[in-house]
Amino acid sequence: MDRFKQIQLKLKYFWGSLFYLKYLPHAMLYTRKRDRLEREFSKPSTEKGFDKPGKLIRAEPAARGANFYFELAELEVYFLTEDLVRVNWKPGIPPIPYAIARKDWQEVETQLEETSDGFSVSSHKLKVVIKEDGSLKFSDSSEQIIREELPPQRKSEGWLHQARLRQEEHIYGLGERASSLNLRVAKDEKQQPKTYRMWNYDAAGKYSPGSDPMYICIPVYLGLHSSGSYLIFYENSFEADFTFAETAVADFQGGSLRYYFTYGSPAQLLERYTELTGRAFLPPRWALGYHQSKWGYRTEEKVREEAKGFQSHNLPLSAIHLDIDCQVGNRAFTIDPERFPKLASFTQELKELGVQFIAILNPGIKYSRNSNLFLEGQILDGFCKLPNGKLVVAPVWPGWSVFPDFTNPKVRRWWSRQYQYLLDVGVAGFWHDMNEPAAFITSGDRSLPKVTQHYMEGRGGDHREAHNVYGLLQVGIISGMMLLSKVSSK
Repeated sequence: MDRFKQIQLKLKYFWGSLFYLKYLPHAMLYTRKRDRLEREFSKPSTEKGFDKPGKLIRAEPAARGANFYFELAELEVYFLTEDLVRVNWKPGIPPIPYAIARKDWQEVETQLEETSDGFSVSSHKLKVVIKEDGSLKFSDSSEQIIREELPPQRKSEGWLHQARLRQEEHIYGLGERASSLNLRVAKDEKQQPKTYRMWNYDAAGKYSPGSDPMYICIPVYLGLHSSGSYLIFYENSFEADFTFAETAVADFQGGSLRYYFTYGSPAQLLERYTELTGRAFLPPRWALGYHQSKWGYRTEEKVREEAKGFQSHNLPLSAIHLDIDCQVGNRAFTIDPERFPKLASFTQELKELGVQFIAILNPGIKYSRNSNLFLEGQILDGFCKLPNGKLVVAPVWPGWSVFPDFTNPKVRRWWSRQYQYLLDVGVAGFWHDMNEPAAFITSGDRSLPKVTQHYMEGRGGDHREAHNVYGLLQVGIISGMMLLSKVSSK
């Protein structure tokens, strides 16, 4: 790197540090407040766990499978298709099916049989063997064993689930990971098998190979070995740790142990998984092109200059993403009308160049009675709260902010209406940022207090359960809006 570039880089970091410096007092105050709230409102669990579910007492056939009753736990084995089965251990908080897209499945014939040391329940393609100690085996129609699981362990609130891995077995998945493609070969600083954390995390640009967790954590993985391949998806949004050594370990901090198993070729596994959890809409053609984004597109002229610069150099450009410096006071759903005075005609001008206008959007709403969005959300009783009924307030780009509770359907409906006027003036898409959700901190967890209360479709719950689905629920809102916009424009 030459001397000039070194100076440029240092100046960039200097000005960037000054920009963030103004948020430091808020971050320090919030960090202390978060820790105090978690100490004040966290309640230790009184539930007792177990190392094994105890002896298998009885089994009962059921539609699509069977139910098994152990001394300390219950197990449901439920076939959705002949090669896709849901395994559900109780007790535990049952998941709200945010991740499940398909709920209507054709009938499946199953058969329950007693064995020398337990039972088996099977379809024409898949057999699940349940032993007296709670261990499970999955095999195909030729009796080839695909996966072997150890008896699950119940903690005070969560579950520890383990399965034996073969020596040659490769593991892929878990969402966004700064790791090897085969998750099993990665090591930590002490050369021990790497632990992968399930907790969506705003890395704030400070990550490198090995950083964990990252922005999108998904409790799904594919196992590939000499006898075939299989896929496991855990329907559990609580924080968890996964490790892959001689055994695959899934250690959940809460919820029930509900997961889905299927086997086949990798292509077949992905087909089943997306059938279960949903498939993305076919994106518009421009979404597959080159997208340009950086800090500094704060005026109409800057964006125009960038688009024409690409054109003058004969470079392809499909979209330009604007950061928060295009907004009024970094507030959600705003674009400064003084710096973008004719937004509708400007977005049309860009489209004539083949360029789409993408606006940024953060979920944090400025905690101010001067904000109409804040007042509407308060009237709706739509913001996240603490156990004492007070609003959760944390610092993000607009300053002290409150957070919509997307686990409440009326909040999702209200939030979805906010996009419409921007769609009407030609905004083609939205860059959802900071929706892990993230807050400014000086240490510890970069999110809301774990004691934050959520509606959870009416049954209630806290942030330990809602954190990992927060961004998913916000994204689902705009996906529906964009689809409706396309339909109405045809």
